Amino acid sequence: MDSETSRHTTTQQSKTNLLNLHLAEYQALSTRCTYWITLQYAALTVILISLTLAATLWTSPIDRRVFFWGSALFLQIVGYLWMQTQGEQYTAILYVERVLRPAVLKVVEDSQFWCYEPFLATIRKPRRFDPLVSPDFWEFPIAVFATIMIVAILASGILTSQSKVLVGFGGWLGFILNLLFLVVQWLKTVEVRKIRLAFSTSALSSGCDVENIKFP
Repeated sequence: MDSETSRHTTTQQSKTNLLNLHLAEYQALSTRCTYWITLQYAALTVILISLTLAATLWTSPIDRRVFFWGSALFLQIVGYLWMQTQGEQYTAILYVERVLRPAVLKVVEDSQFWCYEPFLATIRKPRRFDPLVSPDFWEFPIAVFATIMIVAILASGILTSQSKVLVGFGGWLGFILNLLFLVVQWLKTVEVRKIRLAFSTSALSSGCDVENIKFP
């Protein structure tokens, strides 16, 4: 009897230790996501500063090719870094849903935990009459804005008389660099969206009882 009790106690202690390890990993991931969010807010500050600087340089004698293509490339780089940090957060959630949650479930044998993401997944549904804010399009604004920006600069260079945006080696180099980076931006956007769809699917099958919760 004492041997059986001791074995049971040892098993429970092992489960507790394992659960504590999983919780520590979860907290580490949460902290990492907090850092990524902080970087995203910092990126917004950088954009505001760059726009202020661009407004200051608008009337300066700076080469228009450097001004337009340099500003566009800088904004694209910031946008790419934003999507990269968003992808890191999505990857952490995907890991929680596909690796960490099943591991914890084996220990606690109860699916009613970490249900916030499953709850969000149930309310992330396309809005028929408001497609611009539909969850299906959440990752696209940066890439769309970058596309419009490049097209606008290109159109200005073609349609505006005496424009130097596309003149010479510097003009075409700026255009090509921005075009290549725009392709990279779209590829990153598609990649990040796939990660979100993947963890949303996993979250919906988590077993959390969130289907009947009404969202206003």
